[in-house]
Amino acid sequence: MKRIITILIVFLVSLPAIGQRDQEIHQKLELFKTHNINNTFKKSKLEKRNHHNHFTTKQSKFLKSTKADKEELDSLITKIWSQSLSQWVDDWKEEYTYDANENITLAIDYEWDNAQWVQSVQYEFTYDTNNVTQEIEYEWNTNQWVPFGKYEYLYNTEDKLTTYLIYEWNTNQWVLILKFEYIYDGNGNLVSKIDYYRDNTQWVQYDKYEYSYVNNNRTSITAYEWDNNQWVPVWIDEYTYDGNGNLVTEIDSYWDNGQLIQDKKYEYTYDTNGNTTREIGYNWTSTNQWVQFGKYEYNHDLTYSISDVIIPFWFYGNYDYVFYNMVTDFSFYDFIDPDWVETEKNILYYSEYKPLNVEDEILAKSIRLYPNPVTNVLSIDSETVPLKKVEIYSILGRKVKDIYSNFNSIQVNNLSSGVYIISIESEKGKSNKKLIKE
Repeated sequence: MKRIITILIVFLVSLPAIGQRDQEIHQKLELFKTHNINNTFKKSKLEKRNHHNHFTTKQSKFLKSTKADKEELDSLITKIWSQSLSQWVDDWKEEYTYDANENITLAIDYEWDNAQWVQSVQYEFTYDTNNVTQEIEYEWNTNQWVPFGKYEYLYNTEDKLTTYLIYEWNTNQWVLILKFEYIYDGNGNLVSKIDYYRDNTQWVQYDKYEYSYVNNNRTSITAYEWDNNQWVPVWIDEYTYDGNGNLVTEIDSYWDNGQLIQDKKYEYTYDTNGNTTREIGYNWTSTNQWVQFGKYEYNHDLTYSISDVIIPFWFYGNYDYVFYNMVTDFSFYDFIDPDWVETEKNILYYSEYKPLNVEDEILAKSIRLYPNPVTNVLSIDSETVPLKKVEIYSILGRKVKDIYSNFNSIQVNNLSSGVYIISIESEKGKSNKKLIKE
């Protein structure tokens, strides 16, 4: 993911052109854009949509931990598919350090250089009692960390972000260059955000975003540019939800000579716990139809709620991706007609939790579980190696059944309806799958 929802990207990737006089400002701002957005799908999402507040989790405070010891996210590793080698190869890594209050204090980014990890960027975080208040970014240069950017966060009495400030390092001092201001309604929903850049001694507004809601669900974002003493609409994103309040569709459009033109669409699906499992992106074509071009797929371990894990704050509260359980991995696919082609996978490594490696993943895909959902009899087949043992766990992590034989005829009629985790052991290792009992 390469911090696609970091605070830096969230606020900088959509800066517009605001005239020749401001070209120097824009050249400086370009330096702050992270340089690791590696496909069109990610870039299009970042450019238009990740400019709203991602800090506030909507779900974690309502979940009760079921584990004695929490799993700490130590690192996230991105692998990309090498056509020349016909295998997955390392590409990018981020490592995390936390304090006693479970706040992340340090994140270090690495890039894979043929045979080793090479550090590239470092982020240091400072907190008050409730919130992150400062982030300092360093770049690895000539065998030392060099200051690059500083980001400050100011909140109201309800812990809502009201002001976000960006500084650049210039001649051994921090220089304030950008400011973002936030306004909320009586329900605590963000209704307006205005972006400013520093021009000598005064702030100049250049972007504005207005947010609308129905039943506290965000239904649209409208973006404006400041031009000739007035706000000019640039684009609008519109959202629809299912009966459970889950975001299911987003349609992005832009204004062209006073006409609103559809541009992109994103569709979301969820598991029974409300975790986002898939996000598909479409382009609106000249033939007036939606054509899919990219998708994300997410996997979770349902035996861990998000209150059972310690993770960086930017993993919480993403409006487009919601999770209630531990995220174990997610992959990106390009649509190369007529097939989906997996081009990137991201694996999350926790303190004691062992995620699937590539070999394990091949094993997992060779095991078939059916029918799913199941009512009475469950069958498990393996295409490659014999099975040794099957364990069934409840969603809370309690083992409810052991099976050592007859894996193609497992009686589950005595299990209550709900979601279960099936742990399948073979001679080559273990694989976990989700089962729905009707």
